[in-house]
Amino acid sequence: MSEPVMHDEGATEEEVLGPPPGRLRTCIGCAERVDIASPDLVRVVFGPVDGGDPAKKQLAVAVDGKGGGAGRGAHLHARPGCLEKAAQKGLSRAAKGNVTTVMGPNEAGEILAQPASAEALARAIEASMNRRVTGLLITAARTRQLAIGADAVSGADQRGDAALIVVARDAAASADLSVVRNAVSEGRAVAWGTKETLAAAVSPGGREAGVGVVAITSRSLAIPLRDAVQMTISVRSPAPARQSGGAARKKEARTDERPKPDGATMTPRTAGEPRRGPSSGAPSGRSQSKGASRPERGRSGGAAPPRNERGRQGQSVGRPPRGEF
Repeated sequence: MSEPVMHDEGATEEEVLGPPPGRLRTCIGCAERVDIASPDLVRVVFGPVDGGDPAKKQLAVAVDGKGGGAGRGAHLHARPGCLEKAAQKGLSRAAKGNVTTVMGPNEAGEILAQPASAEALARAIEASMNRRVTGLLITAARTRQLAIGADAVSGADQRGDAALIVVARDAAASADLSVVRNAVSEGRAVAWGTKETLAAAVSPGGREAGVGVVAITSRSLAIPLRDAVQMTISVRSPAPARQSGGAARKKEARTDERPKPDGATMTPRTAGEPRRGPSSGAPSGRSQSKGASRPERGRSGGAAPPRNERGRQGQSVGRPPRGEF
């Protein structure tokens, strides 16, 4: 099996927009139903393993960066957790076979068939998205919807034409430009590649030795380019740990500040700390030692009389003797 062919290089805007929104797909990692146009959803396609045994139904998987490749496919989030679950069972379940191979780059960057794993999937997604970014930049340059260099980018931004600004990761001077800082605060800037790779994409003829910053003036090209760059980041970014609802509610209850009857606030209590009374701060009823004594009270609220003055034996504490009324 070979990787799906990318048609972004020299393509028109209509050919690079990808699938239209509105359709739902299920991530084969987390089983979440999401819109097909979600920026962190990537499509993979399945095919036979070159030289594999057909009787064992061994299959290979490749990343379809554009999302429109032919063949049986599936979708998954470009997140480490989803990639791990997909490599374990999700790929084989979606392909209805035994997915044993990922077509993608190895650590040296060579496109080879590798054993199916989350790391191999991550590298394949990164390589596919980087090729997509390169193809979109080439399309923008050939259709003259690209501003190259700091002066051209500043002019495009002043005219309101800069839909997205792309800065090379090793271009510190370009990243410090005011136009770039403003675009970052507005969410219209991404960092991608180096000055050499950016120059190779926007100036195939070699006219530019190194390019630090460019601006995309076409929104239909800027959106998929931004999403592709973000996917290369999210594929390596672990998701924050989630607490279950019960654990979160218990934690909130332990640290909640509740008003006392007199209107003051109680000190937040942590797990294992004894309850304290509302006034003196000493442990309340349940936390007192067994030997501690309490003053006994009668019905009227005053101190109870001594035991030998309570009336008959067995009369409840604080209850007046018979015949008193």
